[in-house]
Amino acid sequence: MQNFNNFLDKKMIEHLRKKGIHIDPNSVEQDRDKRMHDADLKATRAYMKNNRNIIFNNSLFGNGEDINKCFDDFNVTDDKQNSELEQVISITKRIENGEKHKFIFYGKPGTGKTMLAISLLNKLKDKYSCLFVDIARFIELTKNFNDERAKLQVNSLYKAMRNVDVLVIDDLGSESSMQRSASEASTYNQRILFNIAQSRDDKTTIITTNNTGAELKRIYNPKLVSKLMYTASNNVISFNSSDYRLLKN
Repeated sequence: MQNFNNFLDKKMIEHLRKKGIHIDPNSVEQDRDKRMHDADLKATRAYMKNNRNIIFNNSLFGNGEDINKCFDDFNVTDDKQNSELEQVISITKRIENGEKHKFIFYGKPGTGKTMLAISLLNKLKDKYSCLFVDIARFIELTKNFNDERAKLQVNSLYKAMRNVDVLVIDDLGSESSMQRSASEASTYNQRILFNIAQSRDDKTTIITTNNTGAELKRIYNPKLVSKLMYTASNNVISFNSSDYRLLKN
Protein backbone atom coordinates (compact mmCIF):
# COMPACT_ATOMS: atom_id res chain seq x y z
CA MET A 1 0.00 0.00 0.00
CA GLN A 2 1.37 3.42 -0.94
CA ASN A 3 2.37 5.75 1.85
CA PHE A 4 -0.23 8.40 2.57
CA ASN A 5 2.41 11.11 2.18
CA ASN A 6 2.55 10.34 -1.56
CA PHE A 7 -1.00 11.60 -1.93
CA LEU A 8 -0.45 14.87 -0.11
CA ASP A 9 2.25 16.84 -1.86
CA LYS A 10 3.56 20.09 -0.44
CA LYS A 11 1.44 22.26 -2.73
CA MET A 12 -1.79 20.55 -1.67
CA ILE A 13 -0.89 20.77 2.01
CA GLU A 14 -0.08 24.47 1.62
CA HIS A 15 -3.32 25.06 -0.29
CA LEU A 16 -5.36 23.41 2.47
CA ARG A 17 -3.42 25.32 5.13
CA LYS A 18 -4.37 28.67 3.52
CA LYS A 19 -8.00 27.62 3.76
CA GLY A 20 -7.58 26.95 7.47
CA ILE A 21 -7.32 23.17 7.12
CA HIS A 22 -4.25 21.79 8.87
CA ILE A 23 -3.28 18.20 8.04
CA ASP A 24 -0.43 16.21 9.46
CA PRO A 25 0.06 13.33 6.98
CA ASN A 26 1.87 11.22 9.57
CA SER A 27 -0.95 11.64 12.06
CA VAL A 28 -3.59 10.78 9.45
CA GLU A 29 -1.70 7.64 8.47
CA GLN A 30 -1.32 6.60 12.11
CA ASP A 31 -5.04 7.10 12.69
CA ARG A 32 -5.85 4.99 9.64
CA ASP A 33 -3.48 2.23 10.76
CA LYS A 34 -5.01 2.24 14.24
CA ARG A 35 -8.54 1.94 12.82
CA MET A 36 -7.45 -0.95 10.62
CA HIS A 37 -5.73 -2.65 13.58
CA ASP A 38 -8.82 -2.20 15.79
CA ALA A 39 -11.08 -3.58 13.06
CA ASP A 40 -8.81 -6.62 12.60
CA LEU A 41 -8.71 -7.20 16.35
CA LYS A 42 -12.49 -6.96 16.60
CA ALA A 43 -12.95 -9.42 13.73
CA THR A 44 -10.45 -11.84 15.29
CA ARG A 45 -12.21 -11.71 18.65
CA ALA A 46 -15.57 -12.29 16.99
CA TYR A 47 -14.14 -15.26 15.09
CA MET A 48 -12.64 -16.78 18.24
CA LYS A 49 -15.85 -16.26 20.19
CA ASN A 50 -17.82 -17.94 17.42
CA ASN A 51 -15.41 -20.88 17.52
CA ARG A 52 -15.78 -21.15 21.29
CA ASN A 53 -19.57 -21.17 20.93
CA ILE A 54 -19.38 -23.91 18.30
CA ILE A 55 -17.21 -26.05 20.60
CA PHE A 56 -19.52 -25.58 23.58
CA ASN A 57 -22.64 -26.29 21.53
CA ASN A 58 -21.08 -29.59 20.46
CA SER A 59 -20.97 -30.74 24.08
CA LEU A 60 -22.40 -34.15 24.89
CA PHE A 61 -25.01 -33.71 27.60
CA GLY A 62 -27.01 -36.31 29.48
CA ASN A 63 -30.72 -36.66 28.94
CA GLY A 64 -32.69 -33.74 30.30
CA GLU A 65 -29.74 -31.47 31.05
CA ASP A 66 -30.35 -27.77 30.44
CA ILE A 67 -27.26 -26.36 28.70
CA ASN A 68 -28.26 -22.78 29.51
CA LYS A 69 -28.15 -23.10 33.29
CA CYS A 70 -26.38 -20.37 35.25
CA PHE A 71 -25.62 -19.79 38.92
CA ASP A 72 -28.73 -17.66 39.40
CA ASP A 73 -30.86 -20.71 38.54
CA PHE A 74 -29.54 -22.64 41.55
CA ASN A 75 -32.19 -22.18 44.24
CA VAL A 76 -30.43 -22.49 47.59
CA THR A 77 -32.56 -24.07 50.32
CA ASP A 78 -30.02 -24.64 53.12
CA ASP A 79 -26.55 -23.70 54.34
CA LYS A 80 -24.91 -26.77 52.79
CA GLN A 81 -26.22 -25.92 49.33
CA ASN A 82 -25.13 -22.31 49.78
CA SER A 83 -21.63 -23.45 50.73
CA GLU A 84 -21.41 -25.73 47.68
CA LEU A 85 -22.61 -22.94 45.39
CA GLU A 86 -20.10 -20.47 46.84
CA GLN A 87 -17.24 -22.95 46.44
CA VAL A 88 -18.07 -23.49 42.75
CA ILE A 89 -18.34 -19.73 42.16
CA SER A 90 -14.94 -19.31 43.84
CA ILE A 91 -13.40 -21.97 41.57
CA THR A 92 -14.98 -20.27 38.55
CA LYS A 93 -13.32 -16.97 39.49
CA ARG A 94 -9.97 -18.73 39.93
CA ILE A 95 -10.22 -20.27 36.45
CA GLU A 96 -11.32 -16.92 35.05
CA ASN A 97 -8.17 -15.39 36.52
CA GLY A 98 -5.98 -17.94 34.74
CA GLU A 99 -5.57 -20.83 37.19
CA LYS A 100 -5.32 -24.28 35.59
CA HIS A 101 -6.03 -27.29 37.79
CA LYS A 102 -8.00 -30.48 38.11
CA PHE A 103 -11.20 -29.90 40.07
CA ILE A 104 -13.36 -32.64 41.57
CA PHE A 105 -17.08 -32.36 42.40
CA TYR A 106 -18.08 -35.56 44.20
CA GLY A 107 -21.02 -36.69 46.29
CA LYS A 108 -24.34 -38.43 46.20
CA PRO A 109 -26.65 -38.13 43.16
CA GLY A 110 -29.00 -35.20 42.80
CA THR A 111 -27.01 -32.63 44.77
CA GLY A 112 -26.44 -30.21 41.89
CA LYS A 113 -22.93 -31.19 40.77
CA THR A 114 -23.82 -31.34 37.07
CA MET A 115 -25.96 -28.22 37.10
CA LEU A 116 -23.24 -26.17 38.77
CA ALA A 117 -20.59 -27.55 36.39
CA ILE A 118 -22.74 -26.40 33.45
CA SER A 119 -23.23 -23.00 35.13
CA LEU A 120 -19.46 -22.71 35.52
CA LEU A 121 -18.93 -23.35 31.80
CA ASN A 122 -21.60 -20.84 30.82
CA LYS A 123 -19.79 -18.24 32.93
CA LEU A 124 -16.43 -18.97 31.29
CA LYS A 125 -17.30 -19.79 27.67
CA ASP A 126 -16.95 -16.22 26.38
CA LYS A 127 -13.32 -16.17 27.53
CA TYR A 128 -12.22 -19.80 27.23
CA SER A 129 -13.01 -22.76 25.00
CA CYS A 130 -15.29 -25.00 27.09
CA LEU A 131 -16.72 -28.48 26.62
CA PHE A 132 -19.07 -30.68 28.65
CA VAL A 133 -19.05 -34.44 28.12
CA ASP A 134 -21.32 -37.00 29.74
CA ILE A 135 -18.71 -39.75 29.92
CA ALA A 136 -21.20 -42.65 29.83
CA ARG A 137 -22.74 -41.32 26.61
CA PHE A 138 -19.31 -40.74 25.12
CA ILE A 139 -18.11 -44.27 25.88
CA GLU A 140 -21.29 -45.68 24.39
CA LEU A 141 -20.84 -43.53 21.30
CA THR A 142 -17.34 -44.89 20.75
CA LYS A 143 -18.81 -48.36 20.39
CA ASN A 144 -21.01 -47.33 17.44
CA PHE A 145 -18.26 -46.91 14.86
CA ASN A 146 -20.33 -48.67 12.22
CA ASP A 147 -22.36 -45.48 12.19
CA GLU A 148 -20.41 -42.93 10.11
CA ARG A 149 -22.12 -39.99 11.80
CA ALA A 150 -21.27 -41.35 15.26
CA LYS A 151 -17.68 -41.87 14.17
CA LEU A 152 -17.34 -38.24 13.08
CA GLN A 153 -18.91 -37.03 16.32
CA VAL A 154 -16.59 -39.19 18.43
CA ASN A 155 -13.49 -38.02 16.59
CA SER A 156 -14.53 -34.38 16.94
CA LEU A 157 -15.31 -34.76 20.65
CA TYR A 158 -12.16 -36.74 21.32
CA LYS A 159 -10.01 -34.01 19.76
CA ALA A 160 -11.87 -31.27 21.64
CA MET A 161 -11.62 -33.13 24.97
CA ARG A 162 -7.84 -33.15 24.65
CA ASN A 163 -7.51 -29.51 23.57
CA VAL A 164 -10.17 -27.25 25.11
CA ASP A 165 -9.21 -24.83 27.87
CA VAL A 166 -11.89 -26.10 30.27
CA LEU A 167 -13.33 -29.62 30.13
CA VAL A 168 -16.07 -31.10 32.29
CA ILE A 169 -16.15 -34.90 32.43
CA ASP A 170 -19.54 -35.58 33.93
CA ASP A 171 -20.55 -38.56 36.04
CA LEU A 172 -17.24 -40.44 36.02
CA GLY A 173 -17.83 -44.03 37.13
CA SER A 174 -21.36 -44.23 35.75
CA GLU A 175 -20.08 -45.70 32.48
CA SER A 176 -18.80 -48.69 34.49
CA SER A 177 -21.84 -49.24 36.69
CA MET A 178 -23.75 -51.05 33.94
CA GLN A 179 -20.90 -53.46 33.23
CA ARG A 180 -20.79 -56.91 34.76
CA SER A 181 -17.59 -56.10 36.61
CA ALA A 182 -15.23 -53.22 37.25
CA SER A 183 -12.40 -55.05 35.50
CA GLU A 184 -14.46 -55.41 32.33
CA ALA A 185 -15.03 -51.68 32.29
CA SER A 186 -11.43 -50.82 33.01
CA THR A 187 -9.90 -52.53 29.97
CA TYR A 188 -11.69 -50.38 27.38
CA ASN A 189 -12.73 -47.29 29.33
CA GLN A 190 -9.40 -46.70 31.02
CA ARG A 191 -7.56 -46.55 27.71
CA ILE A 192 -9.83 -43.76 26.50
CA LEU A 193 -9.70 -41.87 29.79
CA PHE A 194 -5.94 -42.18 30.10
CA ASN A 195 -5.38 -40.79 26.60
CA ILE A 196 -7.55 -37.81 27.50
CA ALA A 197 -5.79 -37.30 30.84
CA GLN A 198 -2.37 -37.41 29.17
CA SER A 199 -3.13 -34.30 27.14
CA ARG A 200 -4.65 -32.19 29.93
CA ASP A 201 -1.77 -31.54 32.32
CA ASP A 202 -1.61 -27.85 31.35
CA LYS A 203 -5.37 -27.32 31.09
CA THR A 204 -8.38 -27.21 33.40
CA THR A 205 -10.39 -30.39 33.90
CA ILE A 206 -13.46 -30.67 36.11
CA ILE A 207 -14.76 -34.09 37.04
CA THR A 208 -18.14 -34.80 38.58
CA THR A 209 -18.76 -38.19 40.15
CA ASN A 210 -21.06 -39.97 42.57
CA ASN A 211 -18.13 -42.09 43.72
CA THR A 212 -15.50 -41.54 46.38
CA GLY A 213 -11.82 -41.74 45.55
CA ALA A 214 -11.62 -45.20 47.12
CA GLU A 215 -14.54 -46.41 45.00
CA LEU A 216 -12.97 -45.07 41.81
CA LYS A 217 -9.71 -46.86 42.61
CA ARG A 218 -11.69 -50.11 42.75
CA ILE A 219 -13.25 -49.35 39.36
CA TYR A 220 -10.12 -48.06 37.62
CA ASN A 221 -6.39 -48.56 37.85
CA PRO A 222 -5.16 -46.30 40.69
CA LYS A 223 -2.56 -44.83 38.31
CA LEU A 224 -5.36 -43.56 36.07
CA VAL A 225 -7.25 -42.11 39.04
CA SER A 226 -4.07 -40.32 40.10
CA LYS A 227 -3.40 -39.01 36.58
CA LEU A 228 -6.96 -37.86 36.06
CA MET A 229 -7.85 -36.63 39.53
CA TYR A 230 -4.78 -35.92 41.67
CA THR A 231 -5.14 -32.35 42.92
CA ALA A 232 -4.94 -30.10 45.95
CA SER A 233 -7.65 -30.34 48.61
CA ASN A 234 -8.92 -26.82 47.87
CA ASN A 235 -9.80 -28.03 44.36
CA VAL A 236 -12.21 -30.66 45.67
CA ILE A 237 -15.84 -30.04 46.63
CA SER A 238 -17.83 -32.62 48.57
CA PHE A 239 -21.55 -32.38 47.78
CA ASN A 240 -23.55 -33.79 50.68
CA SER A 241 -26.62 -31.57 50.77
CA SER A 242 -30.22 -32.63 50.13
CA ASP A 243 -31.32 -34.03 46.77
CA TYR A 244 -31.67 -30.89 44.67
CA ARG A 245 -33.92 -32.53 42.11
CA LEU A 246 -36.47 -33.52 44.72
CA LEU A 247 -36.43 -30.08 46.33
CA LYS A 248 -37.19 -28.43 42.96
CA ASN A 249 -40.38 -30.45 42.47
